[in-house]
Amino acid sequence: MEWNMVKSQADIDYLLKTFNNFHDSCIVLVKYESGTYVNKSNFSIQPLNTKRVLSVVFQSQFKSCYSVEIVFNKLVKLNLQPIDENYDCIINSATLKKVDNSFL
Repeated sequence: MEWNMVKSQADIDYLLKTFNNFHDSCIVLVKYESGTYVNKSNFSIQPLNTKRVLSVVFQSQFKSCYSVEIVFNKLVKLNLQPIDENYDCIINSATLKKVDNSFL
């Protein structure tokens, strides 16, 4: 597995081009790690979201790039609205942009 850091708009453009703008792809797995936890020995809580790491695995129908995992560090916001089982969840295309120091 090869990891590529996305730091610039050029990196974003490379990702989108490599994964065909996420055309005919789908979300397979979403995992979120907050950084908060309860200590097992004394049941005290570490209440701060110190990590906020989101991992999303996508798969595509294109053989050249079948699967990609994107990891977002220090996540600020996630909006996910799954469609019910009567509709498909195929992604037609995606956009990712860097604005200041955030990715939108």
